[in-house]
This record gives sequence, C-alpha cells and structure tokens, in this order.
Amino acid sequence: MRKITLGFALIVGFLPLISWGQPRAMDDRIEALRIAFFTEKLQLTPEESQSFWPLYNEYQDKEKAIRKSYKNDKSLELMSDAEAEKLIETSFEMEEKTLQLKKEYYGKMRGVLPVRKIALLSRIDRQFKERLLEEWRNRQEQKRPGNVPPKRN
Repeated sequence: MRKITLGFALIVGFLPLISWGQPRAMDDRIEALRIAFFTEKLQLTPEESQSFWPLYNEYQDKEKAIRKSYKNDKSLELMSDAEAEKLIETSFEMEEKTLQLKKEYYGKMRGVLPVRKIALLSRIDRQFKERLLEEWRNRQEQKRPGNVPPKRN
C-alpha cells in the first residue's frame, strides 16, 4: 500500500515537468495516474488489476462512443423550440444507452471484482476527476504573472 501511495506521490510530483503541449503524452500520463489512483483506492490485487483494466477500458471506450454519437454542436440559444425538444429527447436516449451499458458491464465486472469494489467505481472516478481538475487549476494559477489570484465577483 505504501509503495502505491509513494508511486502516486512521485507521479504527481513530476507533473510540473510534463510538457502540456503534447496531448498524446499527456493522455498517457493521465491514464497512468488514473491506474495508480484506482488501484490504490480500490485496493486491487494484481489478479484483479489484470482482469479489471481491460474490461474497464472497454467500458470507457463504449461510453465515450455513445456520448460522441449524441454530441450536439449547435448552441441552445440558436435552437428553435422543436430543435431543443429533439435535443432533450436524444439526451434521454443517450442516458438510456449509457444505463444499459453500465448494467452490462456491472454483470461482466461481477466476475472480476467483489460487488463492494464495483459499487465504489463511480465515486472513485468522480474523485479522480476532481483531483485532476484541482491540479489543472493549480497549474493555471501558477502560470499567472506575479502569481496573483483571479478576481472573483
């Protein structure tokens, strides 16, 4: 456990050295952080990890594809009422497909992880995203000239 925590701390410690101009390298680093974070929080054994990650990555890819297929590029302010209604209906369809996908992968993950760990997945995913966002905000603040905090209304 300490080794995982130490490894995660080292990775986070080296984040300032990362070049933010290289999206693919950044995606790889974020994925490495995700793996370390989830592994630590879920306390995954090596056997669980080996079976869980391919399944979880497959789930994420399918969820991303669903969201992408329903992506709307038009501004709500420019939509007619009929277009806005259609957007709402398609968002319901997207949520239904996402729910079906979650149910499908819950069944698959039951063969890999204990139910308690599966139940923790959405909370841990949210915590990871919050930590990533916090890290990004900290970097943005450090980039400001004079490191002056932004004015808030």
